[in-house]
Amino acid sequence: MRGFQLKTVPLLFVFFILDSTLPTHFFFNTEFLLLGIIFVALNASFGCALFVSTIFGIAKDIFLFNSIPLFCLIFIFLIILINYFQKQFERKMIFKYFIVIITLAVYIILNSLIEKKISLFFSLSFFVQSFILFFLLDSLLRKWVQD
Repeated sequence: MRGFQLKTVPLLFVFFILDSTLPTHFFFNTEFLLLGIIFVALNASFGCALFVSTIFGIAKDIFLFNSIPLFCLIFIFLIILINYFQKQFERKMIFKYFIVIITLAVYIILNSLIEKKISLFFSLSFFVQSFILFFLLDSLLRKWVQD
């Protein structure tokens, strides 16, 4: 598990930089850090996922000058939600898709409530792109992180 933590922290830092510098926002309506947090939550222990999501949530809040740690709270909530569903479904592979769908939907709803606007086109494109990118990243990174 220690190797997993050592490999995921730089990976999440790269995702944080990608989200912060916005080079991909012309093409993608997704947040790479969110996908990394979901990846860690599905593949690491609850404590590790909670710690990593808290650190990067605080970093994102500081970078965006949020007076309230919104992303920290959202990431912690998503980790708890993922952990709950993993316990309910006992880590079966088919339910991994369900967990990612629910997590992305909850994030879209929370983000829409925070922004106080709902854009159906943006929400749908965010969901589809995030879902596809997550499973692409998951298949590419799982072997690298677990070795």
